[in-house]
Amino acid sequence: MRHDTRVFPRAGARTALACGLCAATVLAYGCGGSGSDSGNSGGPPPSGVAVSGTVSAPGGALAFNGPTTFERMLASVFGSYAHAAITGVANVGAGVTINLIEVNAAGSQVGDVIATTTTESDGSFALTAPEGFTPGPQYVLRAEGTTETIDARVTDTTVNADPVTDATSDLVTATASDLSALSTGEIAEIQDVVEGLTSDIDPTGLSADELAGALGAAVSNDEEANNVVSSTVSAGQICGNVQSSTGTSLQNIRIVVRDYGNWVTRNKTLTDSSGDYCVNVPDGDYIVGALNYTGASFGASEWWSTGGTAYSQFDGERVTVAGTTPITRDFVLEPGGRIAGSVTAAAGGDYAQGTPLENVRVVVRFFDTLTPITSARVKADGTFRVNVAPGNYLLEIRNTTLQWAYGSEMYSAGGGTDGMNTTLPVNVTAGATVTADAELEPGFMLSGSIVDNTTDNNPVTGMRVRVDASNGPAARLRTDKQGQYRIWLRPGSYVVASYGSPRQAVDLSSTSQTLSFAGPVGTITGVLQDSGGQPVSQVKVFLRDAAGNFVNQEVSSSDGSFTLYSTATAVDNNITFRIDDARDYGSSVYLNQTRAADATPVAVTVGGNTDLGTIALPDAGVLTGVVVQADGVTPAQDTRVQVRSGGSLGTDKFVDVYTRGDGSYVVSLPAGTYDRVRAGLTVGTNANMVNITAGSTTTQNFTMP
Repeated sequence: MRHDTRVFPRAGARTALACGLCAATVLAYGCGGSGSDSGNSGGPPPSGVAVSGTVSAPGGALAFNGPTTFERMLASVFGSYAHAAITGVANVGAGVTINLIEVNAAGSQVGDVIATTTTESDGSFALTAPEGFTPGPQYVLRAEGTTETIDARVTDTTVNADPVTDATSDLVTATASDLSALSTGEIAEIQDVVEGLTSDIDPTGLSADELAGALGAAVSNDEEANNVVSSTVSAGQICGNVQSSTGTSLQNIRIVVRDYGNWVTRNKTLTDSSGDYCVNVPDGDYIVGALNYTGASFGASEWWSTGGTAYSQFDGERVTVAGTTPITRDFVLEPGGRIAGSVTAAAGGDYAQGTPLENVRVVVRFFDTLTPITSARVKADGTFRVNVAPGNYLLEIRNTTLQWAYGSEMYSAGGGTDGMNTTLPVNVTAGATVTADAELEPGFMLSGSIVDNTTDNNPVTGMRVRVDASNGPAARLRTDKQGQYRIWLRPGSYVVASYGSPRQAVDLSSTSQTLSFAGPVGTITGVLQDSGGQPVSQVKVFLRDAAGNFVNQEVSSSDGSFTLYSTATAVDNNITFRIDDARDYGSSVYLNQTRAADATPVAVTVGGNTDLGTIALPDAGVLTGVVVQADGVTPAQDTRVQVRSGGSLGTDKFVDVYTRGDGSYVVSLPAGTYDRVRAGLTVGTNANMVNITAGSTTTQNFTMP
């Protein structure tokens, strides 16, 4: 049975690889026999290149429910009971034929079998390739059954074959027209995106071929995963070298290319042993990152910039690819520190306490601004690791899988929190490792979809969905190619907003909930710059109606552009630009005002767009401080700090910011005098006449009454 040829064509028939209860039916591979290399009948092993690994396939009830007495008996015949990297698969036992072959771009075998062997009782195998054999995308290890096969592209001398590698091989066959143009790093990254989707598939009752097909379909539905696969045949290239600050070549650094302006991953690869890389992309404008997930180097992950210290993707400089001439971008990673740990299940859920929560994401954010820096995927053993520049960070443990019913949380050494404003910073120092182990509590799923209007119901791809808890932001999501989103959250009440619709309360205290957004919208667009004409990214842009009610919030892209959404036509909307970190340009009320009452009204029409053109933000200074409780020590977390201009009345309101878990706050303000800055809404916490000087920092601390 072929895979769906619309997505996964493969030469030669491949049908279901069934898991049953004897040599003829478990895998239809035959029983018994220890592994042996082709042509080797005893004596010393032949010279050549050793290739080894394991073979795993769906185990049905055996894998999901644990072995019965009879299944344990089978395990004594076919090998020890063990889970592979995918939930629901187990090793295939002894006697499975493994062939090392060469294939062409269509997936058809070229020439004779290069080497052959059979699996041992634990599903492992070892064979010897001829001297001079070099792993590459054109070589496949094929586990042969009577009706079906499992493939793995040979990108190293250790190769494990399972439905993930099979789906990866199918994707390569479906996409590539010239295997020599592919690198082993690109194959490894295609496999990585497939592995990242395994927790979104229920393998119950699926054969190996069906599971590989389901994984491939998941890739085609995932915008970024699909980009990684399709970009491998693009004519454009970005190439370069990655070294440490001492000149050491860095291997296995992940090179990520994302679209300039919306930060969607286009392709990725790994550096080789010399630190070199080349990655294929279509013509376009991009940012390029060198992200370090290795344990061999403390080099800090960064994005390419002329200055070499862009640690946020929003500071990455534009890289334009046009035509077939490779673009060169080299990196020198500055000394950094490491965040490493584990993410496992807490007691009381569907899985035993301590179960590794594979494919959950650990999102690393700047502590002050909550800006996402990078993310690390939790591996099959529950661990994660990432190297970043020294500084203070917040860790968001984000669970968007289908498999694990455990709530996302913000990491804290004393236990996780729902919102980002009540967790303490993770301090990273150069050359040191911070251990961050998290146990996720059982939770409920929030899911839904966004369509552009109620007639055609076209899915809206890449739309941001904001989820807020009572103690700050809880999640920031993007819809997939089908306009859908999902996330598991801890039990509680949340507020959700997206697509210009009013905020909606969602009760997840006892059950999962679905919340969708639909209908035509009107948009407001513009481009933010500083006084020198440079684009300004990561500005939080707020749209409110004439009564001050929240309508929409978005963030400016790396080219300074932003788009706001509204489901209602109105002529008197207010727009505020807030910068809650230290910059030399400041927050502003449109146009260049510091009072909400003085805002220039902005019209929006459903079905149309209002273009505000280029907007220059004023030069600014920084207001910062710490808010503590009445004891003078305990941080006042998630406390609003309000700035008013021109008076102390409600109509004089300018901007609000919220303290973080350590009680700190930061906001950049235009130079001038502000009549009132207060923490919370309690009398006695006001500080009048705060003066802000451009290019300087003013500190204002508060003690709550």
